[in-house]
Amino acid sequence: MVKTCSKYGETKPYSEFYASAGTRDGQRNPCKSCCLRRQANYDARADVQAARREYRQANAVAIAEARRRWRLANPELHAARSAEWKRANPDAHARHKSKDRARRYGAEHEPYSRAEVFARWGSRCCYCNEPATSIDHVVPLSRGGHDVEANAVPCCKSCNSSKGRKTLAEWAAS
Repeated sequence: MVKTCSKYGETKPYSEFYASAGTRDGQRNPCKSCCLRRQANYDARADVQAARREYRQANAVAIAEARRRWRLANPELHAARSAEWKRANPDAHARHKSKDRARRYGAEHEPYSRAEVFARWGSRCCYCNEPATSIDHVVPLSRGGHDVEANAVPCCKSCNSSKGRKTLAEWAAS
């Protein structure tokens, strides 16, 4: 079965329309793409964004509590969504982890691009010249180092694991 969109007059199959109990045929009059376009235009309005930002600020505690309750009620779904996001956003995930580690150690944190660090070294480990897979802090955060680009170098998993929290001198001596 087909239906004509009330917005642009295009004829489309019923699957292209949202369900509605208030219409004779059980389908909304504008098609899904018109509804989505209208919603996107509404969401992009500055006044709508300001109102949402104000609401989130005024209700931050309640929003955080509701999210916490959802995570506790849906641990498998939360874990799956988190894992999917981490796979889709590896750089953002690394930035979040890096910033959190710096905060825990009381170290200074300045955002930097992992891609630029890897590019500067040709994606090779700065210690053994193998392909780099991680970022190492030359002066470890636990030893007073900072999470800044000048203290970050690419390294392979083997070198990063063996160096751990040691300084370069301690690692070279071991």
